[in-house]
This record gives sequence, C-alpha cells and structure tokens, in this order.
Amino acid sequence: MPTKLKNGEKFKGYTFHAHALAAHYRFINGSGDDFGPEYALAFQGRQPFKHREKTGGHIHKEISFSHSWVHIATKIERGGVYTTIVKSGLKGLRVKNKLTIDELEAGIMTVYREEWYRDPSRPKRARILPLPPVLKNLKICGRPYRLGKELRLPEAFTFNDAQRKKYFLGEGPEIEPVEISVAPGRESTECGEIAISADTRRIEIPDFGIVTLAEWKWLPAEKHIHTHTAQWVQLVGLDLKNPGSGGGGGVGGNGSPSIWSSGH
Repeated sequence: MPTKLKNGEKFKGYTFHAHALAAHYRFINGSGDDFGPEYALAFQGRQPFKHREKTGGHIHKEISFSHSWVHIATKIERGGVYTTIVKSGLKGLRVKNKLTIDELEAGIMTVYREEWYRDPSRPKRARILPLPPVLKNLKICGRPYRLGKELRLPEAFTFNDAQRKKYFLGEGPEIEPVEISVAPGRESTECGEIAISADTRRIEIPDFGIVTLAEWKWLPAEKHIHTHTAQWVQLVGLDLKNPGSGGGGGVGGNGSPSIWSSGH
C-alpha cells in the first residue's frame, strides 16, 4: 500500500518507462546467432517522447521475418494526465515452417492521473491495459489460430474504446494480468497430436517445443512488494529447447511519481 502523504505534500513529477521489443532469440549452441537488442527501443524520462523505428528483417534457417518495427509515444495532457503507448510488430514470421504469421502487432497503454496522487487508496503507478493485438494469418502446424475463434485472449485485450476510457478515468478495480493456463487439451494436426491449454494460449508441439500466445505479466512479479511495477506483454513466445528460446511482439511500460525509485 502507498505511504500516507503528509499534509501539503505536492506532486513532484512523473517518470515514464517504456520498452518495445519486436523480436528476440537466444540459441543454445553458442553459435553467436542470438538477436534482440537491434530490434528494441526503450525510453525512460519525464518529458514527452515519440519515436517509431523500422528495425528491419532477419534471415535464419530456424527463425526469420521480413520486416519489424518498434514505437513509443508518451504525452502529458492538461490536468496532469500522463499517457504512454508502446507498440511493436513483425511481418512474415516463420519458425521452422511450423509456425507462420503474416503480420503481428503487440501494444500496451498506460495512464496516470495526477489527481490520484493524493488518494491513499490508489497504487503509486499507472493503470495499464494491453492494446488489441494483431495476428494476421497465424498458423501452427497448418492449423489457423484466429482471434476470438481458435484463440481466446483475456477480456482486457478486446476492450472497446468506451471500456478503455472508463478504466483510464479510474473507474472500477485495477485489472490484473491473466496467467496462461496449463490445463490440458489435445488436438490432431499435421505435426501429430499437440497439447493445447484450456485457454488456448499454450501449445506444445512434438519435436518442436512450446508456443505461448499473449503472455501478460507483472514485472517484477512481486507487485505487492515493489511500489514501482511494469506490465509486459509478449504476443508470441517460443521455447523450442533446441535450438533455443525467444519470441516476438514484446511491449512493456509503466511510470511512477518521481518520489519513487526509477527503473523497471
């Protein structure tokens, strides 16, 4: 719980934190083919910031994509409203010809209102929601995974504009990230029988590995211990054992009044 403010204590400023990561991968063979930093963009600061960067493609026999981009925008509006929007995207993602996506886009949005500062019932952090994701023509082992059909994401991913507006005005309780289920389920595909979790967000494929979709979590995980916390969304996660692990469409952000220690 936030510390009770002293009488007359004033708001001292706000620090934005944001991180966009279009793609990353770490190989277990020590080949030096790891990648990630070159497809990333980060920002920490107290002033408005806006930058979009095309980070290019990547060609590799195990994992490749034709195009990638990252975007961070922060703004300060009248009345002390601090907003962060973070997005990242890929086109033409191919992983061992078993996972293919024509286009993906992940996003997250955070809002902090200066009026909340003197309310001891509110955490000293922004309200955060994932933005509606884009997953065009996602196929795993030849099977399509369409949003709202074969793939069902937590409700917050599909909020409409009115729901988002109410939430960022401070209405209702804070929405928690939803962990990926490990409850079993099975389906037959061209790759053999694959295990799909009850929430459709974890897929285990024989002789390939584990794919996770829309992983949404706190950073750090012990949010009730740390007064400064961020949320992270990775749209596609890959744990392939051999050759390694990584993912695409990673976005994270939060901010805090500057009286709290920075970093995330």
